[in-house]
Amino acid sequence: DFIQVMGKEEPATAYEILERKGEITQNQTDMLGLYQQGLELYDKFEFAEAKARFEEALKVMPDDGPCALYADRCEDYASNPPEDLVFRADSK
Repeated sequence: DFIQVMGKEEPATAYEILERKGEITQNQTDMLGLYQQGLELYDKFEFAEAKARFEEALKVMPDDGPCALYADRCEDYASNPPEDLVFRADSK
């Protein structure tokens, strides 16, 4: 995710560590494939299709925070597309 916090000019890239190397489960692998597909669609501003992929990923791993975050964002962006894909925080 690209995040621009208050007081900073340049956005920062945020990452989530999913699991230790070599310890990823099959469910995590399946979810990651769908998540990656969702991100590719999201990057193309294809928000309805991206949301569907993130929701599919949530069926595999219902508690995945990034998938839920992007699914919610896609719902908002589908009706009100942003100029860019940088999330701008309102507060610190």
